[in-house]
Amino acid sequence: MSIDIPTLIESLSGNNEDQRNLYYAFYSQLQLLNKATGNSQVNPVNSKQAPSTPPPAVGTISVSGANGTYQVSLTNAAQGGVNATLYNQISYSPIKSFGENVTTTEPSSATTATFPNPGQTLFFRARWSFDRVTWSSWVLAATTAVSSNLQSSAASENNTVLNQSNYAYIDSIDPSGGATVRIYGAAGPYNGWTGVKGGEETPLPSASIINVEYGSDQIAAYDGEQYQVGTTLPQVFSDKWTPVGQVSVVGTGTPTLPILTPVLSSSGGHVISATFTSGAGLTEPPVLTVTDPGGPGTGAVLQAIIAGGAMTGVQVLNPGADYDTNTAITATGGVFGGATGGGTASGGNGGRLTKI
Repeated sequence: MSIDIPTLIESLSGNNEDQRNLYYAFYSQLQLLNKATGNSQVNPVNSKQAPSTPPPAVGTISVSGANGTYQVSLTNAAQGGVNATLYNQISYSPIKSFGENVTTTEPSSATTATFPNPGQTLFFRARWSFDRVTWSSWVLAATTAVSSNLQSSAASENNTVLNQSNYAYIDSIDPSGGATVRIYGAAGPYNGWTGVKGGEETPLPSASIINVEYGSDQIAAYDGEQYQVGTTLPQVFSDKWTPVGQVSVVGTGTPTLPILTPVLSSSGGHVISATFTSGAGLTEPPVLTVTDPGGPGTGAVLQAIIAGGAMTGVQVLNPGADYDTNTAITATGGVFGGATGGGTASGGNGGRLTKI
């Protein structure tokens, strides 16, 4: 119903139906005015409300992902001289249609946002509003999903919750026929262990990796199905793999030990040197023991020097005294026994990886 002078005069003549229509028309016009101005014309001081406005022109959204985090940047479009705060909402989903698993932020006037979300591949979109009621259409950041990847060790501070930890032991043995690397939990060989990525704990199986190169340093990781070993960190540092640790592998079990003959001083019976054959296949210096069967000789201490799997020299740490022609030097060992790596299963560094 339109409001004009003749209608107003007629309504005042006692026609109740016309009066009702007139009041309804006034009410309707006041409601439109209230929405446009953001005020109540009946009580303009105490009854504020958000004005109704058309949606703003859409801007653009760009997204990049690295080290387990998404960086989102928005560019607002020019609004033709409108001087008002411009709000936006950002939403993301693993599905391009945004049909399910959608996360949407609260309205904000900020044009940048950060979303820690490691190991995800997501689509992003944004929309804009003046009044946080009437919104523009959604604008997709890209037609292909963006990956955040996992957080690299260089991107986290020491001892943060995103550090990867493990509670595994890793060692090496030579059961015969080839060096073996073993991975297991605190309960001992053939028992599983727990891997930790941020706040997520994953039970992982034990394993024995056979025919590993003797006398080598190996780094182990779990690829989701089986264990892999490599001699360099990049070989086993894929984002989706779980690191276990580094181990020094036992040496070959069949070295040829050197044969030694002592050289004594002209007086006092001191061991001053030794002649020797070089031996072969040594992965650790053999232990040299000096004996004087039936004689008074005592106190001599010798140390073997090896290079390239062979003995190349003898160092006299203590010449001893009173040795005679019955003195003999015996070599034993010569095989590297392996060293334990991996995490610390209890106490210590809380399970974070150690490198030996």
